Amino acid sequence: MKKMKEKERKNMGLELKDCALVIEQDCDEWIKERHARNKRKDERSSEENHGSNKRQRRESSERDAGHVLNHMIPIVKNVHENIPYIDTAEHFTTHWIPHKYRGSLYHDLIGFVSIYALEKIEEQIQANDSGGPFTDICDHKLLTTCGLPCFHMITGYEREGAPIPLVEIHPFWHKFECNTPYVEGYIDAVDIGPEIELLLSRFKVSNIAQQKETKKCPQELSDPSTNLLLEPPVKIHTRGRKRSGKAREQVITEESTKRDKSGFEYVIQSTKQSN
Repeated sequence: MKKMKEKERKNMGLELKDCALVIEQDCDEWIKERHARNKRKDERSSEENHGSNKRQRRESSERDAGHVLNHMIPIVKNVHENIPYIDTAEHFTTHWIPHKYRGSLYHDLIGFVSIYALEKIEEQIQANDSGGPFTDICDHKLLTTCGLPCFHMITGYEREGAPIPLVEIHPFWHKFECNTPYVEGYIDAVDIGPEIELLLSRFKVSNIAQQKETKKCPQELSDPSTNLLLEPPVKIHTRGRKRSGKAREQVITEESTKRDKSGFEYVIQSTKQSN
């Protein structure tokens, strides 16, 4: 990847260098052509005795245009000289990340962990800085409930000046991406055939319920957009006066003080329906 970046920068630098030379040549040719054209016009206008004001305006506009074009050449040359120091890859990969997560502490997590996990870690740090409940003692609550580094782990990494490693984050927060870009340098080929054969052999000897459970994981791997979560059912208003025609056209979910179902309950419900 580094070789590809260096090659792209080199090509871009050559293109800008050629562009600077072309601009410089075009400026010289344009100025010479304007001089010759205006000189002929001035000769004709002087013969007619009414071209002095027009000649002054043309000379002024010509000086302004030449001044602008002459300033373009050093700008393009400056860009050409600074091409080796320009790195835009990080900008394209982290432009969507808030500035507070671009520090050294989150260096190994950017692009691999959900932004919600970074928010929970940042809340832990802010609670410590503001004298919250985590200042005196760490109860490991964030580690045991969310699978994220707790206060004493974060302070340890800050003390050492090291980033939080990816292995400390529970796989639940990892970003699932099948379309991994090709990276040069791999020599050994990867074969998934033995694992597929073992999975098929276990699938054949399993009962119907086990086969349904075994099928879920490959199904999600083949199509990540499919999952076992169900949309919450729309509540239907069955009491009180009937709504008017306009109200019936609008689908309005009725608010309630009851607790909404969690994601685990929806998974259990979908599992029962699939069985």
